[in-house]
Amino acid sequence: PYLKNVGNLYDSLQETELHVGAPVWVLHQSVGGEYFYVRSYSYVGWVKAEDIAVTEDGELWRAFAAPEDFVVVTETAIFLRDEELDMGVKLPMTEYNNGVYTVKLPIRDEAGILSFTEEAVPAHHVSEGYLPYTYKNFVTQAFKYEGVMYSWGGLDSGVDCSSFVSNVMRTFGFILPRDTKDQES
Repeated sequence: PYLKNVGNLYDSLQETELHVGAPVWVLHQSVGGEYFYVRSYSYVGWVKAEDIAVTEDGELWRAFAAPEDFVVVTETAIFLRDEELDMGVKLPMTEYNNGVYTVKLPIRDEAGILSFTEEAVPAHHVSEGYLPYTYKNFVTQAFKYEGVMYSWGGLDSGVDCSSFVSNVMRTFGFILPRDTKDQES
């Protein structure tokens, strides 16, 4: 980490986190191949290559990114296959049976290529489709973060101010800029 001063908890080099399934363009690879320099919706930066699944198959990507049937995570976070999925993460749904959704979770295969696995998610952790944008739903989603630690750029499973707003709004299908100053305007 690069800290502005002793005792500062926030890494000046960590600007944001990438949510599971977030699209990125791989722009460059480090000499040893351990890192990719990527462009996401809001930022550019270095990420561990082992955390990125690549594909050149546009049809495969579009089927994941814009599925006809999907669920949205409505809890502050859930875990599937040891992956943390934050509030607002959208996953294609393949089936609903007895209070459990079967979803397609993006994974990285042994060669680093995008693949999918089917996972079960209890219905009380997700919404089928986006939540209706009502005052009651907005307040309910916002207060789910009560007691969650403030954390710069998603460090230590916490949430910062702009990510809090963005995550809540994604449950309704609204995609906001990542930074507070951009959200404000």
